[in-house]
Amino acid sequence: IEEIDKLPSNIKVAKLENGAKIPIGEYYNLMSRSKIILAPFGYGEMAPRDIEAAMFGGILLKPDMSHIETIPNPYNPTTFASCKWDYSDINEKIEGLVGDFRTKQGYFVDNMRRTYDKLYDPIKLVEFTHNWLSNLDGFGTE
Repeated sequence: IEEIDKLPSNIKVAKLENGAKIPIGEYYNLMSRSKIILAPFGYGEMAPRDIEAAMFGGILLKPDMSHIETIPNPYNPTTFASCKWDYSDINEKIEGLVGDFRTKQGYFVDNMRRTYDKLYDPIKLVEFTHNWLSNLDGFGTE
């Protein structure tokens, strides 16, 4: 928060004040008007806000996710903008994204939407779940 507060005054930031929650309608209204959606790690690296960003057309910005081992894995350099874990480059990243927003939005948001459509196709999820369960000790075919 301290770093984001240092952004130029022409970049407006919507954020919680003292951690107070806002009504869901207001949250969605803010998301729909946001160009960049910051998604810091909270209860884990992956969060619903990640796909909400693409749903609302905002560029997802979060700490580097290259350490994540998950299947399916929608996190790659084409689907979101990353910053350092200590957020020391967050303002530089935000200013760069805002400065060329239309181009970057088309790139990151479209790629995230396509990636989610491909990876989370219902048939693929069923196949993944079947394969995963089939390979558990004592559950596979013998």
